[in-house]
Amino acid sequence: MLQKPVIFTIKKLKYNLVALFLVAKKKRVKKTGHKATIEKRGNKKAIYIAVVVVVIILLLILFIIQTVSDSRIKEGSVVTVDYTLYLENGDIYDTTIESVGKGADLVDKDYSPLVFTVGDKDILSGFQDELLGLRSGDEKRFTLTPERAYGERLDERVIEFPRNINLTRYTYLDVNKFRSVFGKEPIIGEIVKTPTISWDFKITDADENKVTLENVLSEGDAVRLVVLSVDEEYIYLRRNLNVGDYVSLGPNQGFAVITEVNEDSFTADANPPLAGKTIIFDVKITDVQNSGQ
Repeated sequence: MLQKPVIFTIKKLKYNLVALFLVAKKKRVKKTGHKATIEKRGNKKAIYIAVVVVVIILLLILFIIQTVSDSRIKEGSVVTVDYTLYLENGDIYDTTIESVGKGADLVDKDYSPLVFTVGDKDILSGFQDELLGLRSGDEKRFTLTPERAYGERLDERVIEFPRNINLTRYTYLDVNKFRSVFGKEPIIGEIVKTPTISWDFKITDADENKVTLENVLSEGDAVRLVVLSVDEEYIYLRRNLNVGDYVSLGPNQGFAVITEVNEDSFTADANPPLAGKTIIFDVKITDVQNSGQ
């Protein structure tokens, strides 16, 4: 009679222990699952933070690259530069640095820095190419051979001219040409002048197609051209020139330097003074302005 209750109790205890084990296991699984969920969420958060950090770093790198790029000399940059130009023998030919220029006995010199826009056709392309990629504060020394500088000397640009010339008293210009040369509309009776010619013109007639200009010269005038005589149709001139003077080659044709003067003729050299020469530059970039800065 006593054994049955004991057996029953043991079975019941066994059952209860199994039940407790299963409950504990379930709780452990639940706890483990909760912990895994927390760890999973933590991993996601860490990944998110890492991605944000990487993106920020990339943006900073791009910003730095863009800033550095924007400060470099490129096509369209407005550049301010100090330079000294040397000949191959070491002589200083030109400079923007006053102390250097005075030491080289350069006279009548403007020591203002060179300011230009990259791409400007008035500045040597070889010079501009050497500055590309530099920033404000950078210094550089470089050499330009004639083909990258002022070209080779050409014999055909050394020209002989007669000293005596016959000039028609009146000059006729297309009205558009007049506007291009003088930069204004023609007004009859007005006196006009151009820097390439050393005397004045008077507008004597004008219509929608043509402008008539009178060369305003009188016998005895000396405007680097001595007026020998004037008649109804012609003005007879003699060029009053010296070696080293410059003469105009005509509208948009530039100037030539006189190298020799004879009784009846003179010789002028239209080659650039540094044609055929290799030149060396020392430069320092003092400012770079790019659009958007």
